[in-house]
Amino acid sequence: MTKKDDVRALCRADLMQVELALVRTYTSVLLGQPKYSAIDGGAHAGYHTERFGRLENCTQVVAVEADPWTVEKLRSRVARFGDSLKAKTVVVQAALQEDPRREKVTWMSSVSHPGRSGISSIWQNDNSVKFREQITVAATTLDALAGTAQSRVGIIKLDLEGGDFMALRGGGEVLRKDRPYVVFENSNKAPGIYGFSIQDMMGFFSSVGYAAVTFFGEEATEANWFDFWEMWAVPVESKAQLQVEQQAAVNELIQGGIK
Repeated sequence: MTKKDDVRALCRADLMQVELALVRTYTSVLLGQPKYSAIDGGAHAGYHTERFGRLENCTQVVAVEADPWTVEKLRSRVARFGDSLKAKTVVVQAALQEDPRREKVTWMSSVSHPGRSGISSIWQNDNSVKFREQITVAATTLDALAGTAQSRVGIIKLDLEGGDFMALRGGGEVLRKDRPYVVFENSNKAPGIYGFSIQDMMGFFSSVGYAAVTFFGEEATEANWFDFWEMWAVPVESKAQLQVEQQAAVNELIQGGIK
């Protein structure tokens, strides 16, 4: 087995290792940056929402969760935050997508695996995942959310069950203007469900001056694009720093995991 295989095996056995690696990386790259806002897209129960809010110089966290059953877990967690953290957290109940004119979208809500809900969930053909009848939820874009943020957007996290690239296409303006770090879910099922290609993603990132970096800290190519189910997109001027920090996180995983 290769070191990549070892990391994949560790992370499949303990999915929290993935989240800890992401936290380690974004904490490092954001250290010392001027005041910024964070967008937690697909916030679920608020794990990253809380961690963003505790970062130095993070002035606001916009936690976005469309699923009406899951958003109650998020609101409950935020309600238990301390006063200062609660004051900087905004919960938005809406689905992130690409069209600024769209006010509502259909939504697939999973009753068996709430975290696998989405606009067109990559799990829709998996018989082990049970969905309710489709409902309609509010829709928004990253650019719209950035327009209401208290300060520039410094970090965007997306976990949208395959809809991540669609959401990013709704954020071209904030990517060009604010230059945030972006970490998103990178499923090999998503292109077939949503009708895009790796080349489409590469072209989009290039158009906004971004580079894709794999979970292993390597520059993303067609050959290694789906090496892992999480990926980073960063301004080209920030790529080297991101690679150093993500490689350090992966090295910790190789050495037995992040504590």
